[in-house]
Amino acid sequence: MTISSSDNTIDSRDVISEIDDLEENITNHETDLEDHVNTLEEHDDNISEIEEQISFLDEKDDCDEIERLNNNIDALKDDIETTKNSISMVENDLIDAREELEPLAGLQEDAENYAPDWNHGTTLVNEDYFEDYAREMASDMGDVNDQNWPYCHIDWEAAADALKMDYTSVEFEGTTFLFR
Repeated sequence: MTISSSDNTIDSRDVISEIDDLEENITNHETDLEDHVNTLEEHDDNISEIEEQISFLDEKDDCDEIERLNNNIDALKDDIETTKNSISMVENDLIDAREELEPLAGLQEDAENYAPDWNHGTTLVNEDYFEDYAREMASDMGDVNDQNWPYCHIDWEAAADALKMDYTSVEFEGTTFLFR
């Protein structure tokens, strides 16, 4: 699930879940990165050991062994290139996850102190959608039909503005969301 500032509503439980998933991904990426770095170090050490072995061999008497060891070095160098590519991909994934986490963590930090039910589900309503939200809320409270009197005469923008008095606002990716 991707939470976006263009969503009409956001459920705080989805924010919490997404943050947990991203934090887990970040931890996994950091572990992968550490493993790849360790692999590089091991390969470098192995190459040094093999080069040292080669230095003790006679070029004429041990040419087959030298060729075998050089092939091992070449294979390790290929693995090093593959590992470097993997490191680059993991670093990019790590950057992406951190960039995705930052605004969500900021949203949670800004909103959770004002929303006592944050952990159990608080609905954040996009300010641009709030008039429709107010209309839906009125409809949920009774038999509201916008085509029938008196509902066809209600100034829903004014009603939504009045309802906003009971709400707290928070910014998420440049968009205002309202919640209570």
